[in-house]
Amino acid sequence: MVIFGHSLADNDRHVLKCIAKGNCPYLLVSLYGDPSSEANKKIIAAANALAEERGPAGGRKKALEVRFYDAATVKLWG
Repeated sequence: MVIFGHSLADNDRHVLKCIAKGNCPYLLVSLYGDPSSEANKKIIAAANALAEERGPAGGRKKALEVRFYDAATVKLWG
């Protein structure tokens, strides 16, 4: 799953819960600007929390591997 331009904020918790409960093994999350900015730190923490909520591999679910990429490198509109 690829997430582009989303803050992973609590107001979208219903969507985040679906990701955590799902079976998708990879989550790619965009960061814009300095990864150590406060906004990006919150996004990183929220994405990593989804992986923790999913838990380790085993049983019926696959572990969720989270990776981050620079949103500025994507030529989304051409």
